[in-house]
Amino acid sequence: MAVGYPTDDKLDRLLCETYASDCFTLYVAESDREPVGVIGLESQPDATVLICHIAVDPSSRGIGVGRQLIDHASASTGEPRLVAETDSDGVGFYRACGFEIKSPGEKYPGVRRYACTRI
Repeated sequence: MAVGYPTDDKLDRLLCETYASDCFTLYVAESDREPVGVIGLESQPDATVLICHIAVDPSSRGIGVGRQLIDHASASTGEPRLVAETDSDGVGFYRACGFEIKSPGEKYPGVRRYACTRI
């Protein structure tokens, strides 16, 4: 769910190529030893942490798993400044987690994106 149009090959490449790098970190939230959420981070040179991927299993939404992932990401990296880019569906989630939301407009024709920053 954190990767658009996932395939086994695409997910394998993402894990083996992207998250094998020292500047990328992947955290998984579990409930009863089953994964219920994931957050992927990239440490930026300016001490910012970019949220590259975040998803919560639909059956675990609305109980704070996403917020816990965000809070854990901030605490574990030691960098309070988190940034993300999202679409209209994700704005409410990021706003509820304390992010400031700005819209630069359409990034792609007909697709509005939002820059989200939490300090």
